[in-house]
Amino acid sequence: MAIETAIAAVDAAGISEAAVMEAAEATVAQISGATELSETLSAIEKEIPREIINEKVDAMLQNEAFHAEILEETKQIFTINEHLEGTVHPETNVPFAIKEIEIDGESRLGVFPDFSASYEAQLPETLHEASDYEQATHCNEQLSQSYENGSLDTEQFTDRQLEQIRNGDKPEGYIWHHHEDSGRMQLVPSDIHEKTGHTGGRSLWGGGSESR
Repeated sequence: MAIETAIAAVDAAGISEAAVMEAAEATVAQISGATELSETLSAIEKEIPREIINEKVDAMLQNEAFHAEILEETKQIFTINEHLEGTVHPETNVPFAIKEIEIDGESRLGVFPDFSASYEAQLPETLHEASDYEQATHCNEQLSQSYENGSLDTEQFTDRQLEQIRNGDKPEGYIWHHHEDSGRMQLVPSDIHEKTGHTGGRSLWGGGSESR
């Protein structure tokens, strides 16, 4: 009887049956969607109590605000493995220390690794954001020149590596590390470099991963 009364009221108001059906279908869809969302949230709460979720979210927000406050007061940037400040990497024994650097003309503090470099090269500013290949080519040329003029410590390299250096190539087993100082490149063992998570110069002055 209630349905018949509703239909009569709709007819009296001059509303088409098609419009009524469309509105009804939309309403059903909304109710269905709300039900699915509610069921999903309920399922999540069964796995993780809402109190814990709220607690974690609050902690994240507080931590973010805390980090922002520290950055503003100390001008310290947050770097990978910064918790190793004053100690060494547990797997590679590479020491980490806090250091003052310059970013966009402003002084900043950060924690960086101190790799034992076999050789150091310097990139001109025009190559700071060049590709890895272009940067390595430039550094390899400097390395080869150092070998030719006798300033390179050859005792740390094998005969095969020295031949590669003479040919203007990067010696096998090594990689060019982007030091935190602008344009400074270090030749370090590739396995040590790979295992020692760190924030390098590529992200600070080298244009980031997009420049690779």
